[in-house]
Amino acid sequence: MSYIPSIDTKGADWEGKKVSNIIVFRQQYLSNQQLNEYFIGWDFSTYLLNYLKEEKQIIEQIYLEDRIENTDCIGVDFYNAQLNFPDHEHVSELSISNFYKISDTEFTAEISFNTYATLSYVCDYGSFLELEKDPTRNIEISSMNGDGWCEVLELVGAQYKESINLSFLEKQSFESIKSITKNLVQDDSLLCITLDINSACITWFAG
Repeated sequence: MSYIPSIDTKGADWEGKKVSNIIVFRQQYLSNQQLNEYFIGWDFSTYLLNYLKEEKQIIEQIYLEDRIENTDCIGVDFYNAQLNFPDHEHVSELSISNFYKISDTEFTAEISFNTYATLSYVCDYGSFLELEKDPTRNIEISSMNGDGWCEVLELVGAQYKESINLSFLEKQSFESIKSITKNLVQDDSLLCITLDINSACITWFAG
């Protein structure tokens, strides 16, 4: 009687699945790497910058009363600092980093950009008069109470930062993603963009 060796079909199946999984993982990695390079690159930043200048409500609705950095540069005692009404027309130096794929249709990344904004705070009238003499400051009183406390408005430059969320209506190929983002100003029906801005840094006075 001749001996017929047994074949380990389970092992073969496992090896086949392992190779298949490696191929799928490599394809996903290369796809994600391609998306990452595109979204943190110059082209997308330029398309997004143009879009944010057109869709002013995305920028102008940003309001901060906490996490405002570099308030020491105000130069007087104050309280209740708030940063309001960022100027959509002067958004500049936009940067995207740390891109992350949430799903086939949703992505998020870190974003930062510079623009003008209105800084408001409360100080005493004497401090306001002191600041008003500074030619580098653009400052005015919004209101004042009987005790001499003033709500002051001042135009400043600020760097805003936190995250941007991108949600496509449906799964898109890489080429479609490039086409959709390139034409955002003309048609944004396939992509929803939201900003989650929770911090800013005062960078200069717009005197």
